[in-house]
Amino acid sequence: MARLVGGPGPALADADLLCVPSRSEAFPLVILEAMAWAVPVAASAVCAVPEMLDFGRAGFVVEPVSVSGWREQLAKILADPAALPSVGRRGFERMQQHYTVAAMADAYLDAIDAVL
Repeated sequence: MARLVGGPGPALADADLLCVPSRSEAFPLVILEAMAWAVPVAASAVCAVPEMLDFGRAGFVVEPVSVSGWREQLAKILADPAALPSVGRRGFERMQQHYTVAAMADAYLDAIDAVL
């Protein structure tokens, strides 16, 4: 029987890979949630996703965004499961550097300073 849990932590703690096959999603917070747990992410190359995943260095960017694109990328990922922990660590490091409250506040202040 399904049960409610407080946040995504318990599910992410058991995950080997998070797949985000969205065709349109500006800034998927679930990617940051996975990165916070060092869970590797595979996500469609839409909107901000490639930048969030450091263009493939901190996760798997799926392109083209199609069933065949996903099939091909997942086959590559599953062919080397030993690589998943290091991809998860790089995602965690990217999240810590760019997407914490402090890092994002600094980025906003830098943008405001650049305009003023």
